[in-house]
Parts: sequence; structure tokens; C-alpha cells
Amino acid sequence: MNKIKLSLEELIFAFYSEGLFESGIQLKDTYFPDLDDRQLQLLLEIASRSLMAKDMIREVDNRYRLKEEEAEFIHVLNRAEFTLQFSCFSADLTKEETLSIHFKNQQAYIHKLHFDEQVHTIECLADEDAQKLILAQLSSKEIQSERTIIAEMSTEEFENLLEEASETDHPSSFISRWSSQIATEDIQGVSSFLLDVYSRSARLNTMLLMSYDQHNSPETVDICFFIPGQQRDWMITRNKDHRFNLEHTNEAFLKTFIPSSIFKVNINI
Repeated sequence: MNKIKLSLEELIFAFYSEGLFESGIQLKDTYFPDLDDRQLQLLLEIASRSLMAKDMIREVDNRYRLKEEEAEFIHVLNRAEFTLQFSCFSADLTKEETLSIHFKNQQAYIHKLHFDEQVHTIECLADEDAQKLILAQLSSKEIQSERTIIAEMSTEEFENLLEEASETDHPSSFISRWSSQIATEDIQGVSSFLLDVYSRSARLNTMLLMSYDQHNSPETVDICFFIPGQQRDWMITRNKDHRFNLEHTNEAFLKTFIPSSIFKVNINI
């Protein structure tokens, strides 16, 4: 088995059945904050019957537990080694969708939410499929192998650029001013980037890398912004001097950003 699909109620039951009460309680408090103990018990009973119909649970010591294969997915959600989380705007910029890829024991698991987060899909991916998925999230165009850094910006410059792009009604003056302000040898590339940022009202997609401390609390390790452009797709990455690099979407950066061996796999995109 490489994929499971659970309703929110089934996922809560799955956490409880595996003794992962903290994760189960967190879900319950988030989505059903007013549920009392009696109502929670009823929810768990209904969820167990649903999972029984799917042949996903077994009886152990007069208790219902997930089968071993299914339980593996739940334990990955509960404690991964690190997580890559994408937040991407729809083409019309009206919706933002989230996708998570959890890594554990050199294996990638994609976690998708459906129907207003009421249904969860968790799928185990081969390295090649995980690589293809990550690249597809970042760009629908040809992706460079090597890094090409177009320009560098301070945090203040980057924040001011985004603020002006989201507020201005004069794209020509915005592009002209920032093209002259950003130090670069590729003025045409920067101008193209500025036009793309303006056309999206500064709405950036994000790729967030998270690790987990000893208490299993997520900690941000690094973040990368990316946007689809009219001609090229762009990444805004953080460098060792805590400044931002503007670069074309490329695989070389991903090899340093993602602590996994998946980008050592050679595939044809």
C-alpha cells in the first residue's frame, strides 16, 4: 500500500488508536472545539466503523487499531524528520493551496487536504516521483540545472519592493525606479521580474523547510519564495549574509535547500 485517504474524523481516530493523543487532541480542538467527551466518543465510534468498512483496522486486546501498513502513514504525520511545505496561489490569485511533503527514513510522503480540509490524502512517493512533484510545484517551464543569480537585495529592499508592487497603479514608474535601484548586470531580467511581481500584486508562493525539536514542535529552517513569470519563473532565496537572491528556478539550489537524496536521482522532466 502506498496511499491512504481519511476523513478528518477518521484521522482523529487514527491518532487516538495509535496512542498519539496529543496530535489527536490538537486536531479535535482545531476543528471541533465545542465537542464534549460524550460527543467525542460517538465521533470515534462512527470513525472506527467507517475504517472497518475500508478494511483498515484490526482488533487488538479488545481495542481497534490501525493495521500496520496504515499505521505507518499516521506515524509519519505525527513525527517526520523534516517537512517541505508549499503554499501556492491559484492562477487567478483568489485561492491559496497548501501541500506538505514529509520525509522520514529517506522516504517522502505527500500530504494533501481536500474539501475545506475535511479529507486527508497521504501518499508514499518514490524518489523520482517526489522530485517531479517538487519541480512541478516550482515551475511549469524548463528548469535550469545550474544557479543563475540575477540580483541581490536586502530584507528592507525586498519588503519595500513588495509593498509598492501591491499598492501602485503605475507599473511603468515602479519598474523604472526599481530597475535602477537594484544592482544587477541583467537589467532586462530584473525588469521582467518586476513586471511579473506587479502583475501578481506581489502575491508570492512559498516553499518552507521545517524541522522538529525534541518536543516535536515545528521549527522553520529556511524559506524560499517563488512566482511563475510570463517568460521565466523566479525564485527569491536567502543567502548566507541573510540577504535575498533573485534567481531563475533551478535544481542546483534545491540540492542545498532540501536535506534529502532525492535530487541525486537523474530523471527526464
